[in-house]
Amino acid sequence: MPDDDPFGGDAFGDDPYSNDLYGADSYGDDLDSYDDGYEDTYTSSKPALPSRKKKSGTTSRSESGVKNSGDQPRNQGFLGWLLYGSLAGVIAAIIHTVLGYTDIFLLALLATFLTGSMVGGAVRFSAGINDGWGPGLTAAAIAIVSIVGGRIGSCYVSPTYGLDMPLSEEEVDALIAEGLSEKGMVGYIAENEVEYDDDWLQSKGITDDNIYDHWEEYAEVVDIQQRYLPQVWEESTRRWNSLTEEQKAKKRQEQELDLRALNGFETDESVGREQVQTFRLLLVVGIALISLFLGVGTIFCTCSSIWGAFKLGAGMASS
Repeated sequence: MPDDDPFGGDAFGDDPYSNDLYGADSYGDDLDSYDDGYEDTYTSSKPALPSRKKKSGTTSRSESGVKNSGDQPRNQGFLGWLLYGSLAGVIAAIIHTVLGYTDIFLLALLATFLTGSMVGGAVRFSAGINDGWGPGLTAAAIAIVSIVGGRIGSCYVSPTYGLDMPLSEEEVDALIAEGLSEKGMVGYIAENEVEYDDDWLQSKGITDDNIYDHWEEYAEVVDIQQRYLPQVWEESTRRWNSLTEEQKAKKRQEQELDLRALNGFETDESVGREQVQTFRLLLVVGIALISLFLGVGTIFCTCSSIWGAFKLGAGMASS
């Protein structure tokens, strides 16, 4: 039997539990170096996170607006709202006025409703990402001014409620010269005397309806004589020719004063032109304001237009 210990290092070589046998020290060192290398490799080559892609149709509100050349969200402030809104309001008022020539009230209502959409859309375009009361109230205020202005313009040019454009002084002089001519003065006698002479009219069997119907038919005829019934013209001619020169001069003076007052040209005894035009303008303004709130339909259209401008301007319509 060998003297060496069977479990000793001599019998079986080196100690099986020794560090040298399995190279524990070197294995540990190798493991440590592997860890260090793995850590360095992982940290140095760590892949970047993939960028998130937006789904189509999910653009945020701040990115949905049109951007300036600097890629900044559009918001031009109060002056921008006022500028864009006023421009749209002026265009809407012009459209409203032009439609007044048709004398169709339904088109005036359509123009009123269109004004709110145009002004509100323009303010919303300028406001961009800025929602709220500010742009909404701005749009509503501009819409009110545009609607009122457009309706006044519409009534001004309307054949029913409108104003005739003032005549120039040369045009009025031409009308006066025509009115003071022989035919003009006979017409003056017919209109102011003969047609109001009930006894003479009854003797000729002429009624007020006969006179009115004839005038309606021939009122626009250039020849003055054709505007009156033949019997009336004949009697008026007789009365004019029976006057003395002094009486004729007095009648001509009365006719001139009447013509100047009718056309608004100022004389000592006639109404001034500016006063006539001011009165007519105030009358048209009153008619325009009343027409905006006359009846349920017009009230609904006017209020809807203003409310629509507010909603568009405030960004409520798209929310």
